[in-house]
Amino acid sequence: GGGGATLSELVLAQERLAMGDGSTALAVNMHVSPIGQWASIWRDTQDERLEQLLRDVAAGNVIWASLTAEPGVANNLMDANTVAEKVEGGYRINGRKIFCTNSVVATHFSFSARYDDPETGPRLMLFRAAKETDGFEFVQTWDTLGMRATQSNDLAIENGFVADEALVHSLPVNHFDARILKTVFAWAMPTFGCVYLGIAAGAMEFVKGAVEKQGKASDPLVQASFAQMEMLLETARAVIWRHCAEVESGALFELGVQEGLARAGLAKVIPANNAVEIMRHIVDVAGGAAYLRKLPLERMWRDVQGGP
Repeated sequence: GGGGATLSELVLAQERLAMGDGSTALAVNMHVSPIGQWASIWRDTQDERLEQLLRDVAAGNVIWASLTAEPGVANNLMDANTVAEKVEGGYRINGRKIFCTNSVVATHFSFSARYDDPETGPRLMLFRAAKETDGFEFVQTWDTLGMRATQSNDLAIENGFVADEALVHSLPVNHFDARILKTVFAWAMPTFGCVYLGIAAGAMEFVKGAVEKQGKASDPLVQASFAQMEMLLETARAVIWRHCAEVESGALFELGVQEGLARAGLAKVIPANNAVEIMRHIVDVAGGAAYLRKLPLERMWRDVQGGP
């Protein structure tokens, strides 16, 4: 029942949305990227539970949040400090998540927790839950330099309970995982990257209009700065688009899990870093206007700092 957009189409839409407002695009991403991941798994498995979830999303009844970041743990889906304890009928959860984008509006979320399995050893468990689940409480903590409207607050989990059927995937701790590559790294890396790149592209459009109005379009410094910005923008786009082509053709997954994860990371790292560099050139062109609160450039500069 959805629109059927591909990953390639999604990154174009997200870059365009971020040109207007980075927080909006990032918040949208924390919904559409996980749902794209679930959809890719459904295409492989035809899982009935996933089908129902996707139909609820398409009907507008579900807004998603993906919650894996924690203090002191690298957010690479290989471990967690949040603890899952096996109890009758499910798992008892205790821990805390940070950077929970969409915390204000989400209806459902996925999260990670570590479970010490007595038979197979420590495992990273991936669960899903409804926002109103007992023991799960979002805490207002979001006070940041940029991306303020994402409202990426903390999630405090105290004796939260999820049923056995809430477990959607598990893997050994400190393990490179093929399912994680096919879902999170395949979808989230480029859709993160294009958001930060889109912010910088929006700043370029804004400043281009300003210098044309001021009659400075032929200024050598302005032209040189825009040339540098165009190279940074198109280099990053090329990396994102190659990644999308490799995901859609399956070529990314033929590289093997470790090489695939490393290659997927390029689709986030390069656009995020290039966006920061573009904003440096924006300051060269805009001058003091980049410092004024009444113009969007200072917000754009702050927002791109979240990328790296």
